[in-house]
Amino acid sequence: MRDSPPLGFALAQFKGAYILAENLEGLVLVDMHAAHERITYEQLKMKLIDQVPAAQPLVVPIMLDVTDSEANLFENHQDVFGQLGFSISRAGHTVLAIRAVPEVLKKADNAGLVRDVLADLAELGRSDRIAEHIESVLSTIACHGPYGEPASHCR
Repeated sequence: MRDSPPLGFALAQFKGAYILAENLEGLVLVDMHAAHERITYEQLKMKLIDQVPAAQPLVVPIMLDVTDSEANLFENHQDVFGQLGFSISRAGHTVLAIRAVPEVLKKADNAGLVRDVLADLAELGRSDRIAEHIESVLSTIACHGPYGEPASHCR
């Protein structure tokens, strides 16, 4: 067991919800749902790190009235939105048109999120809100994996 993984090697499955494993420290009881959720979350997160999130085009753009300073902030930081899967353009002097949103955020309040990001940019010069919101959604998605199914020995 010299090259044992931290959680050890699976010995048995208990009540369809736990795996009994053995590592260098002794026996370990692993919650299958929590382990599966964590693995799924990390896989989803790695996909996003490797590429721009898939964008969901909107049939009808979200028109967002903004102030002059917010419009200028948008112009100066437009790449921030694009890198995270948004397609936004100016539709007027103080109107932004949200034409596509990150697919994982298609049910979010994207107008509010864009407005909050602009507020962060004005106050802090940067914003992590979109990334945090995406991580929250990924966590929720990861939570809806199979539970109570018999696990294969390799899972």
